[in-house]
Amino acid sequence: TYCAPASKKAAQQQKDDGPVAVGRLEWKYRDLERNPLFSRFRQVDGREGRPRCALLRTSRRELIPCFFFEYRGPRPDEDLCVIYFHANATDCGAMLPTYSSFSRRLAVSVLAVEYSGYGSSTGRASVANTLADARAAYDEARRLGFEPSRIVVYGQSVGSGPACYVAARRPVAGVVLHSPIAS
Repeated sequence: TYCAPASKKAAQQQKDDGPVAVGRLEWKYRDLERNPLFSRFRQVDGREGRPRCALLRTSRRELIPCFFFEYRGPRPDEDLCVIYFHANATDCGAMLPTYSSFSRRLAVSVLAVEYSGYGSSTGRASVANTLADARAAYDEARRLGFEPSRIVVYGQSVGSGPACYVAARRPVAGVVLHSPIAS
């Protein structure tokens, strides 16, 4: 998945520490580009069930895409944010329909970040980079206004590693491990 900055100004912000707004997505796989399930996510404006997307700068100076499906319930102070750490052999672009469905069916906001070395992120896949990516995800949930008591970390397969890392070091409301790795 390729994440195009929303504007030239946004692209220049990549040198700063704050999130960089993303305007649109493109898929590197032709099958996804033509699939109607994915084409509706080309625009990442937060409208009509689409996510907002930004590039986050990690503590290791990598840029990682972050997708936020916002759910607003009748009492915003009770809304949950699930930080979803995906499995191996996929990327956030391929997971967008899953995140959308997850948010809608469970009535929760979903925040998903790409790992360094995956998708359109910078850097290479490494333990140190993945842990920095996990910290950046948690920090972004906090920046979006979620209190620790409203944050749940969800790790699928290899994503259980960063989920457990965050839960062991930052206050969270809960942890979900989906087919976790053994060690």
